[in-house]
Amino acid sequence: MLNNVLIIDDQQIVRMGLCALVKDEIPSAAICEAKNPSEALQKVKEIPFNLILMDLKIQGSTLLSLIEQIRIYNPKAKILVITCNAERVYALRCLQIGVYGYIQKTAKTTEIQTAIGKVFAGKKHMSQAVVELLTDFVNLKTKVNPFGNLSKRELEVADMLVKGKAPHEICEIMSLQPSTISTYKTRILKKLNVQNVIELSKLEEMFEEV
Repeated sequence: MLNNVLIIDDQQIVRMGLCALVKDEIPSAAICEAKNPSEALQKVKEIPFNLILMDLKIQGSTLLSLIEQIRIYNPKAKILVITCNAERVYALRCLQIGVYGYIQKTAKTTEIQTAIGKVFAGKKHMSQAVVELLTDFVNLKTKVNPFGNLSKRELEVADMLVKGKAPHEICEIMSLQPSTISTYKTRILKKLNVQNVIELSKLEEMFEEV
């Protein structure tokens, strides 16, 4: 088994903490770090990683695009998302595109370390909240997360709107025209049955707290 591990996060203190956890859980691991998408992609093109730990939202990358690019260059790598993004909103989408695990940065250190060990061993890791969400999704016994109805691009735009990004900032980040962003925003509000970004933010908070 390969012992190459890549940690992708734009905060140095987070990378340092994850390095310590990886060394404790996988003593033989050869650890690399990347602080932005360009560094991460350069490394996955050069090195076959067994395990990749990454935040869901890295400065300079849209919501899910980095995961998809990593899987192109390093398809066998097992990805564990360690993030502050709401599980109820984003976890299922990540699992659908091949992520092995999803855990909050606010989880206990022991839980994060356990997740690292499980994913490194090729096992899926899901928190109790995600397990319950999957059960709801399969059984349709409770209201399905409406964010699941959004396309990848719509989810990325919604994420940036909730984070307070102005339309011109979203245009620059996504390399799209203002009219395109306006169209995405209209679709998002219609699909989620909300009137504005304030209601969109409240909807995301509701599914984060469920």
